[in-house]
Amino acid sequence: MSCASTFVRVTFAAAASIAAAAPCRAVETSFDAGVEAAYDGNVTRGALRDDIRTDGYVAANGSATLRWPAGEAEAVWLSAGLRAAEYLHFTRLSFAGAEAAAGWQRKLGLGLTAPWVAASVTLAHESYRETLRDSDRLAFFLSVGQRFSERLDGSLGYAYDRRYAHHDDVVVPGISGAVWDVAGHTGSARLGYALDDRWQLDGSYAYRHGDVVATTHPYLTIFVASDAIGRSQAFGPDFFDYRLPGTTQTGSATLSYALGDRSALDFTYAYAFTRAVQHFEYRGELLSATWSYRY
Repeated sequence: MSCASTFVRVTFAAAASIAAAAPCRAVETSFDAGVEAAYDGNVTRGALRDDIRTDGYVAANGSATLRWPAGEAEAVWLSAGLRAAEYLHFTRLSFAGAEAAAGWQRKLGLGLTAPWVAASVTLAHESYRETLRDSDRLAFFLSVGQRFSERLDGSLGYAYDRRYAHHDDVVVPGISGAVWDVAGHTGSARLGYALDDRWQLDGSYAYRHGDVVATTHPYLTIFVASDAIGRSQAFGPDFFDYRLPGTTQTGSATLSYALGDRSALDFTYAYAFTRAVQHFEYRGELLSATWSYRY
């Protein structure tokens, strides 16, 4: 049995125990769905012009959530869902995945401006058309936030992400081939402002330290810096995946428009800068439009 399937059982068992211990209240059920169209300006995460490739993709997701109120200001929840993405040009990047999550949230006081705290854990399995990328994911999130007024709110967060690769195809003797076996720690900050009843603007910054993966043509600098190397078929026979330690800083802005009580449109621009060992650096931009629906 895989690490992911074991953890899914543990996650649901723990959350169910919490829910059972909560005061007897009606279970709240919700369903979420979304469709995203995006353009990635550096899908290879390459540093040199000859390595950089761009692509667009269309993604869809759906999930169901059960939420148990546990008092006036506290709740626990469970969710399960499916998601998939189809890349337009580099189709081997396309994937389908399933995930399960459990979480807890609490408001620390009464009134509109009372702060809140939340924690959650997510398990996911992803299957790619390029099988080297097949993996299980574990993520833990902790966040605190507060609404300062009817229009302004903010939050701070910490996340730990762990990706367990299914394949370790050694290309260079003595060097791991499990390129997509990665882990990282992320700190983030977000600020949101409601322009009116329908429009909201959000800005965020995230700093991640951990493993990063770049796909490039082979050259000495990145070869020496890498602690795992794999042969990539997604971009052609002359590309290789390299895993190396690094930091990524990401800034993003999202403009949201409420279509009604249940759906919204989000328009996002994100810019990321990664610096790894041996002075290896790359930049990337992402533009996306997302329609989301909750019932």
